[in-house]
Amino acid sequence: MGEASKLGFPITLLSSRAPSNQAFRPFRGDTDPIKLEKVDAAFPIPALYEALERRGVAYAIRLPANAVLERDIEDLLVRPRGRLSHAPLVRYRSFQYQAASWDRPRRVIAKVEHHLGELFPRVGFIVSSLTGPNRAVVRFYNQRGTAEQWIKEGKEAAHWTRLS
Repeated sequence: MGEASKLGFPITLLSSRAPSNQAFRPFRGDTDPIKLEKVDAAFPIPALYEALERRGVAYAIRLPANAVLERDIEDLLVRPRGRLSHAPLVRYRSFQYQAASWDRPRRVIAKVEHHLGELFPRVGFIVSSLTGPNRAVVRFYNQRGTAEQWIKEGKEAAHWTRLS
């Protein structure tokens, strides 16, 4: 279990080393690696943000959409005119947002994807303490599921059980 388990949260934080993420400086000073955490949308708990910030841990945590967040990206939600190409149109926006339960505003990154043949865009929000381009932060967050995908593939291919 990660540090958050000491706070009573039933989660495991997925760690990553910054050198694999070229958009972020891998070291603070010369010797101290930056600690990074990616957390799923089921755990956007203010105490978790505060605990990570106190420990100097950079984070990227998915936020569930709400009307206030969608209002901040309203212009990105409008379907572009004309016919979309086969490649999705992906747009990002970063802004400061403070939920009622938060002690201060935090950086939120929105990713909006318009796909050919889909009426409504796909929208995702990430709250993050990372600095760097919006696309790089989203890419970092999206790497969180790699281990789970390998476990799923192993279960399907080799008929693993929980005891394997």
